[in-house]
Amino acid sequence: MRFKNSSLTDFGDGTVFFSCCLSWHFREELKLGSEYQDNYEVEDRLIKAGVVRADQCDSESCEFVAYFDSREEGEQFISRLNQYIQDKQQALAAVRAL
Repeated sequence: MRFKNSSLTDFGDGTVFFSCCLSWHFREELKLGSEYQDNYEVEDRLIKAGVVRADQCDSESCEFVAYFDSREEGEQFISRLNQYIQDKQQALAAVRAL
């Protein structure tokens, strides 16, 4: 699953957010590994990877949530998120090929 800019919700007041159960997508749909047990772990990994800043996140165990000041900022996040997913998938494929 690759996320699209339409995954962003615009409140119309300058606040844009992305909300999704990323732990499920990463673990079950994308098969990125069992280390994504809840969305707090996803959030920590995305922060460490520079995909999103800690001050943008407001996640719960069942849902990853990130807020942005503009649609452009949210679209840049989606781009970084997709790159993160692609990099993880390539790394897993390389390990599996050994």
